[in-house]
Amino acid sequence: MEDPGHQDLVRVDRDVARAVGALVAWQAALAKDPEAHADREPLGPFRHVAGRATYVAVLGDANAPKGSDAPVREGLARWIAHLTLARLVHDLDVDQARAAAASEAPYALEPRRRVGYREAWRALPLAKTRAEVAAWMGAAAERAGAVGAPQHERRARREEAASRLGVHGTWGLATRVPHAAVLAACEELLAETRALAGDVLKEARAKSDAPADRSPFDALALGVARDAPEGWPAHLQPRWLLELFPRVTDGLRIELGPLPVAAGASTFARALGAFGFALRTAGPAPSLPFAVARDPSHVDAHRYASVLASLAASVEFQRRALGNVARVAAAQARVMGRSLLFSARVAAARVLLAHDADRFEELTTDVFGAALPAALALAWPPVRDDEPARALALLTSLPLARELVERFDADWFRNPRAALYLRARASAPAWDPSSELAPSSARALARAFEEATA
Repeated sequence: MEDPGHQDLVRVDRDVARAVGALVAWQAALAKDPEAHADREPLGPFRHVAGRATYVAVLGDANAPKGSDAPVREGLARWIAHLTLARLVHDLDVDQARAAAASEAPYALEPRRRVGYREAWRALPLAKTRAEVAAWMGAAAERAGAVGAPQHERRARREEAASRLGVHGTWGLATRVPHAAVLAACEELLAETRALAGDVLKEARAKSDAPADRSPFDALALGVARDAPEGWPAHLQPRWLLELFPRVTDGLRIELGPLPVAAGASTFARALGAFGFALRTAGPAPSLPFAVARDPSHVDAHRYASVLASLAASVEFQRRALGNVARVAAAQARVMGRSLLFSARVAAARVLLAHDADRFEELTTDVFGAALPAALALAWPPVRDDEPARALALLTSLPLARELVERFDADWFRNPRAALYLRARASAPAWDPSSELAPSSARALARAFEEATA
């Protein structure tokens, strides 16, 4: 394929947008019903924007002078690489979805039945006893081998395909921040929060009169945050989120997607994060080419998600948005700070385990206070193609969160000027070349968790 000119780039951009829409719709449908959608090939009609030839042609000669269409070319190259890798692992996505959905693992408690891997993981946040946690984890461990086999092959195939595109690993498709720098920051975040997490877990165990044997239950219970029930809506609906931030959404088409099933206050923090992600994704001007307005890594959208989710641990949000009295607001903000601490430590462990699965026992013990069943190492953590973006966004979210407070006060979420600022910031191109990981990022985030849980 020859180097495409401007009009060709417009057509490629249009076809990439259509291909991404088809892929996203298929992935959602496959997760719900693997058998019904296993034979569909969403990228079949779009192979011309899901292959190496187009990738090379669109990117052009690396030594040639950069023209005005450079941002479009670079954005298209990232999307074409994303679509190429997705096309090459289509069969493994199907295999993994089938394995995760198959109800073939015994559930050890009454009523005894056969359950699936995905069902087991979704049930864990709802578990209220150690026995339930053990039963669901046991069921997941039973299916870990079947789920993990296509997952590991998928990862290897993606890395090989990225190499053939001339990219140094799939990490390089998501961010220019070196992989080693993010790994080091995740290590530091775990180290800097280890003592705090241990104290929090110890206090929670003492309050619940937990038995002497250690169980992941205690950390999971902290993460779910059932001890912060006041002020949240009875039913989690998109309307609640849209009414919380009415000015920031004016004129935008916010696509929230399915919201999580309510399981403690952490559900609402995740919903706030989903809203932040959707806001940043919807923000760019409609006139921008798709490949500039959207990016497959979504680093800045995940950063918005981290900032909005952290509102749940704000006393001001607990008072002004949820209507809680000062005493309840302070107590619930502390509970939510602990929940977010647990989530951040899990996120760091996921990145480190994706790099070195042999550390499974060490890292799960660090994060959960007790090692997860060894068999789960075959499949946990599950593959998320945007893991680099999520990690980088978490580690670089604090400056934006603090900027909002410094500019617009602690109740910035109610300030019309803050809404205008977030809208203006979200209108920028999706690719975030300025995402820099400062040496102090992990340490600063750890200090913020200390303040939130004090």
